[in-house]
Amino acid sequence: ITEDFSDNMTVTDSHNYGDIIIEDVTTTSDTYIGGLFGIKNDSVNINHTNCSNNGDIVVKKGCTLATNSYIGGLLGVSSAKGGNIVFTSCTNNGKVDVEEGVNLSSIYAGGIVGYKSGDGLITIENATNKGAVIYNATGTGVLQIAGIIGSYASTNTTLTLKKTVTNEGVITIGGTAKGNVRIGGIFGAF
Repeated sequence: ITEDFSDNMTVTDSHNYGDIIIEDVTTTSDTYIGGLFGIKNDSVNINHTNCSNNGDIVVKKGCTLATNSYIGGLLGVSSAKGGNIVFTSCTNNGKVDVEEGVNLSSIYAGGIVGYKSGDGLITIENATNKGAVIYNATGTGVLQIAGIIGSYASTNTTLTLKKTVTNEGVITIGGTAKGNVRIGGIFGAF
């Protein structure tokens, strides 16, 4: 739906049905990929209600992502200095697939959110990941992957999981990583 945004937003009844295919890409910068949003910046407040990603996110063989890669079924990364994120009744049905033959540094991937750092409240309520999370790449850094949030690295924030938050997606790990490997059904690293 969008790569980046910088104002307060309310997103209701928004659904992505298109696949996101990354191929023949070589980058030396960070990569932000999400079924709805690639990155949440600054002190933005965003409320997602009844939103879904139904498209697959696939990083194809031959890509080189030289620094950090953040991939989420709904949101790739939130690195805000303040600002709150709320997901209510949201679902990811699409798979996140980093294929064999992809060369990358560190990867943070989740069925709902790839990576969360910085300040600000994050609330996930009545949300489900049904998409598989698959990693078969060659990595030189850390590997943090999960069904809900790949990595949660915030220190001055509150994380709340309310009512029913479930992961039904299969997590498949192959390939290589030279840094810390942290895999979880809900959180990869916390």
